[in-house]
Amino acid sequence: MKKLTLIIALCTALWASAQANLVGLVTFTGDFTVNHLYDFNDPGSQPFGWFQLETVSSATGIFEGHVFTGELLEGAGALNTVSNLPLFTLNGLQFITENGVLLSGGTAGLNVSADMDITGLSGFTSALWRFVAPPFDPTQDLTGAITLEFRALTPVNLPDGGSTVALMGLGLIAVFFVQKWLHS
Repeated sequence: MKKLTLIIALCTALWASAQANLVGLVTFTGDFTVNHLYDFNDPGSQPFGWFQLETVSSATGIFEGHVFTGELLEGAGALNTVSNLPLFTLNGLQFITENGVLLSGGTAGLNVSADMDITGLSGFTSALWRFVAPPFDPTQDLTGAITLEFRALTPVNLPDGGSTVALMGLGLIAVFFVQKWLHS
């Protein structure tokens, strides 16, 4: 029973510390062309597709004052998913893709996302970019409208006024009563 109590306490603590807050968002509108020759079994052999002109439609949070509506995203060319990863630039900021690009979902509109570092700004610990690609057609390249998002995140590590301790206390009380019930 001591192991169960320890597991509940650890899960509660991890749940409370694993959340993140959005501290900045840049939204782009534009087009993306999906490469019909992309090989999902050999993702490094061809780019997944190509960004066309991506235009800033909004910027909030830490991006305000650095990124402005109507600006064009530079460096948005071929989207390789395992090597030669995208490096985007905008007003002196660099958006450096890390660790490869994740493709998830079905071929009727794959979710495309990646972690990134941003140089030129401070105040966050992680960032990502994402969009939903046009459908994949193995017979032809398809171009469609996308909404590309750059999200800057920061973990929630601030004191929460005792709610985590209260939640852990309730969990321990529940364990106590379950233990009493099982042994009666």
